[in-house]
Amino acid sequence: MKYVHDNSIWKGFRALVVGLIVLAACPAMALEVSFLIGEVSVLREGVSVPASLSMPLNPGDMIVTGADGLVTLHYADGSEVKISEGTTLRVGSAATKDADSISVISGSVLTAFQKISKDAEDRKVYTPTTVCAVRGTKFAVTVSKGADSRVDLSEGKLDVHNPYGKVEVNPDEDVEVGVGEEPEKQDLKGSTRDWKAGRDQEFSKDPKEKSSKFRKYVGTLGDRSAKSSDNAGKLNSGMGKAGKSKAELEKTGAEIGELEENIKDDMMLSDNATSSIDGILKDFQSRKDDIYSNFLKVKEESNKVREQQKKNYESIMAVKQAYKKAYDEIMGTHKGMVDKIKGGMNKDSVKPPIEK
Repeated sequence: MKYVHDNSIWKGFRALVVGLIVLAACPAMALEVSFLIGEVSVLREGVSVPASLSMPLNPGDMIVTGADGLVTLHYADGSEVKISEGTTLRVGSAATKDADSISVISGSVLTAFQKISKDAEDRKVYTPTTVCAVRGTKFAVTVSKGADSRVDLSEGKLDVHNPYGKVEVNPDEDVEVGVGEEPEKQDLKGSTRDWKAGRDQEFSKDPKEKSSKFRKYVGTLGDRSAKSSDNAGKLNSGMGKAGKSKAELEKTGAEIGELEENIKDDMMLSDNATSSIDGILKDFQSRKDDIYSNFLKVKEESNKVREQQKKNYESIMAVKQAYKKAYDEIMGTHKGMVDKIKGGMNKDSVKPPIEK
């Protein structure tokens, strides 16, 4: 029989192994400020403070640049994120203790990521509508006020996906993603600044249409959250039937790792979409009209989805802990049996006879 390598199983198991290592370690400060000019602030636990050179950034910190603000964030491995003026960016996630990913809520960034080892988990760059899986890449990300996203790749390869679809992006290719739409490659003309200005203008002309798209998008994330909840429950109830062989254990581990990754991605998308809606509500606050009310209702729906997603994350982390315990026990038993067999073997009985 021809052997076929199942990349999806390996990817899921790799994600689980990386996650188990993270469980046992304290989160390190992955990012710090290496350059800044103009107005740059850090919103940390609801308090805004001025950014400063060499400032370490915590999971959940929000970077906000003013009209004249520019800032560069530096990873320990030399990767960089250059944040343009008028941009809002979140570092990782306080909920998942993720200090490695970034989320562009609005504005523009230019990234240069170093290559990571084959066994390491992909770095992620998020927007309100998009997940970019990174393994050594240079690209720009731009997000409009209405949460439409644009990705311009200059070097390496990118996996760009969301709940509606996925595209593999090659150098000099562009991707555009609207709210509630699948990623699509486009031959985009003009600068990212012009693209954003055009999208912002479209949103200003018809904000009602955007509120409808947000409602659809939040509904999709809610449906996915309900499905993830069911899958986490099935994995939890099936832990006692995970199997006794290493292959069966790794298959179960891959399923856990894949579900955890999906839950975390959806959490980030929901958090970012809600942050985008918060920005819209702030801009429309003085109007207090139907448009404002529509976005306020969408935010309430989004908050409900986020609460369920947090419960899903807690559930899958509990399943992961139970899996780790079962894996250690079963593999420990296997090792003990092998050692016992080896220890009981009469080595002299298997030696070849020596001719005299």
